[in-house]
Amino acid sequence: MDWLFQVNPKRYDLIAALEAGVDEWWAMNQGRKEVSPGDRVFFWNVGNAGENAALVAVGRVTSPVRDNPGGSFGDYRV
Repeated sequence: MDWLFQVNPKRYDLIAALEAGVDEWWAMNQGRKEVSPGDRVFFWNVGNAGENAALVAVGRVTSPVRDNPGGSFGDYRV
């Protein structure tokens, strides 16, 4: 299955993280019962007020959904 993760550059600089080789946990609230390791993920940068919005990366889910109570972006992550 494919998933779309939204990135707000005001809250997180995904491009800098990718250039640094960072492997991140991502919030997974909707669809958490359907997602599986190996699923493809598209990372969509929402841009600034819609400007420069673009697909910036493609990745894979590498873990099952895990609890993340009190997380900044939700209670579940992959």
